[in-house]
Amino acid sequence: MKKALITGGQGFIGGHLVDRLIDDGYEVLVIDNQSSSTAEFHINAKAEYLDFDISDVTLYNELFDRATRYDYVFHLAGVSKVQESIDKPAVTVFDNVLGSCSILEFCKITKPVKVVFVSTCSVYGLSENVPFKEDEETDCLNPYSLTKRHAEELFQMYNRIYGVEVSILRLFNVFGPRAPKQGDYAPVVSKFMDQVSKGEKPTMYGTGANTRDYVHVEDVVNAMILAAESSVSLSGEIFNVGTGKDYSVREIVDMVRGDLEPEMMAPKQGECKKVIADITKIKKELGWKPKHNLKSYTQKEIKKLKKDSTKGSTKSLTKE
Repeated sequence: MKKALITGGQGFIGGHLVDRLIDDGYEVLVIDNQSSSTAEFHINAKAEYLDFDISDVTLYNELFDRATRYDYVFHLAGVSKVQESIDKPAVTVFDNVLGSCSILEFCKITKPVKVVFVSTCSVYGLSENVPFKEDEETDCLNPYSLTKRHAEELFQMYNRIYGVEVSILRLFNVFGPRAPKQGDYAPVVSKFMDQVSKGEKPTMYGTGANTRDYVHVEDVVNAMILAAESSVSLSGEIFNVGTGKDYSVREIVDMVRGDLEPEMMAPKQGECKKVIADITKIKKELGWKPKHNLKSYTQKEIKKLKKDSTKGSTKSLTKE
C-alpha cells in the first residue's frame, strides 16, 4: 500500500486531497494543528492525524520514531491568508519558510518519490501580463506571497543540491464543496451563495469588474496527484493550476443573486484587476486539464439551495 504524508490536510483543499487518496487506496498521515481561523476542519475516519505545527521540531522526532518512509509528501500547511500574514509577518515567515525547510529536511533524509508543494498565484502580484506564465518575474506584495515565493525557491534548492524530487503548483482561485463561506478571504462563489441562501444581499467591493481565474477543488486535487505520480522527470518545475478563463465578481453575483441587489462596498486597495492562468505547461507536461466549469457548478448549487429551501426563500435563489 502506498503511503502519503499531508501537511494542512484538514483544511478545504487538504481535506479533499485526503479523501481522494484514501479512495485510491493510500495509507494517509495528516499533520494539522487547526490554526486557520476560517477553515471548517475535515476529518476522514480512515486517515491518521497528528496535531503539530510544522515548525515544531518535536514533530520530526515523532515522524522518525515511526521509521516509516512516505512515498509522497504533499505540503499545504502554513499561513494562507493575506491579511493574517500582514498582521503576523514573523509568524508567517516562521510557518511558511522555516516550516517548509523543516519538511524538506525530513524529505532530504527519507527521500520520498515526490514532494508536492502547494503555492499560490499571489506571487504574480499586480502584474498586467495576462495570462500569467510560470517563467514571469514575480511581484510579491505582502508577507504571504513573499514567503510562498521563498518556499518555492527552497524546494527548488533542495532539488538541485540534495536531490529531493519536488513539484510546485501555483493555485489560482479554488472553489467547490466545503469551501469557507465567511470572511473577507472566503471564495466569493461560496460566500455569495451562503449570503443569498440566508436572504442576504451579496456584498460586492467596488464595481465588481476585477476578474479571477476560478478552478474547482477536484481539479486541483487531480493536478496534485498527477504531479506526484507522474513518471515524467519534472523535478523542480513550477506549474499554474487554473482554467485559463476568468470571471468578474459582477458576473458571479449575477449567477447567484436572484432578485437580491448586491450591497456595494468601497473597493479594496491594491488588488489586481485581471487574473488568468496560462495552463499550457501543465497541460503539455502532465496531461492535466480542468473538468469543472464555474458557471455549471453555480447553477447546480443554486438548484440545490432552491430545492432544499423550506422557508419560502426560493424566490431569491434564482433569477427570474
